[in-house]
Amino acid sequence: MAEQYTLADEDAKPGLCFTGYLLYYLVRDHCFPDGNKRAAWAASMAVLASMGLTVKATDDEAYSLVDRIATGGIDEGAEVVQWLAERLEAPGDSMFD
Repeated sequence: MAEQYTLADEDAKPGLCFTGYLLYYLVRDHCFPDGNKRAAWAASMAVLASMGLTVKATDDEAYSLVDRIATGGIDEGAEVVQWLAERLEAPGDSMFD
């Protein structure tokens, strides 16, 4: 699947769509006997870090997101992509402040 963003999103970050869906499907599909939520969050944050990005969110906000994915409160990866996009931060990049 090719990455897609909003129809007219010139500020789209390559890899963001992949990261959001990675988080969503690792949490939902339970690929490990235990630790799926932690592994999904760590993998997603590693992908963002490789692009020089991070997510500005408290531990409680991150836990809430991952828990809502796990319990079915978020039922599609696009919602996760949007959540991440709203909280992206690049160290030293004023356009993310």
